[in-house]
Amino acid sequence: MSDAPPPADIQFDRAEFKGDPVPITCASCGAAIRSTYYQVGQAITCEQCRWRAESGATEGSSVGRFLKAGMLGGVAAAVGAGLYYAVRALTGYEFGLIAIVVGLLVGGAVRMGSAQRGGVPYQILAMFLTYASIVSTFIPDIAKAFREQAAAEQVTGPMVEVLMVVAVVVFAFAAPFLMGFENIIGVVIIAIGLYEAWKINRKPDRTVTGPFRIEDAASGAAAAAPVP
Repeated sequence: MSDAPPPADIQFDRAEFKGDPVPITCASCGAAIRSTYYQVGQAITCEQCRWRAESGATEGSSVGRFLKAGMLGGVAAAVGAGLYYAVRALTGYEFGLIAIVVGLLVGGAVRMGSAQRGGVPYQILAMFLTYASIVSTFIPDIAKAFREQAAAEQVTGPMVEVLMVVAVVVFAFAAPFLMGFENIIGVVIIAIGLYEAWKINRKPDRTVTGPFRIEDAASGAAAAAPVP
């Protein structure tokens, strides 16, 4: 085996990388980033998407967004209630898993209306609309029972009608808990549906950091690379 010294141009004290840095892509628009990038939350973005994220965080009216979220969420809640009631009417059974579908449907609609903002007000709105959508399916049966009782007792008048409407709504919202222990699974499934609506409308992290250079990141990786 030869004991000749290695050539003088070989370096053992650092790793060397040849070629251009490996491009990364913007998490928002998918464009390749070859030099400078930013982070919006945990997402890597290009400069244009960074500016779009910052401007989007301040543009528009918060009241307008909330009203739009309420409108879209209300439409989704109506659709969910129709689906829930239709399944029960056609099958004669109450499939609690539909509550989870309603939560996803309403939560997604509220998030769309909020322009992806999220936050506690939208989470509360989504949960309320989800629950209202589910319990509204009890209203026809409860209203029928109240009307039959009023007719049997021959109680009539405008004030009676108003009180009856209020009572129907109150009983509908309390219905899942008035069914006793036998409905404990139904309550749990409704809670899961509410959680889905809450989770979808979490406030995203829009913290912007940067700019960072890919070359700097590559240099850092080279400096940290083990010496063979």
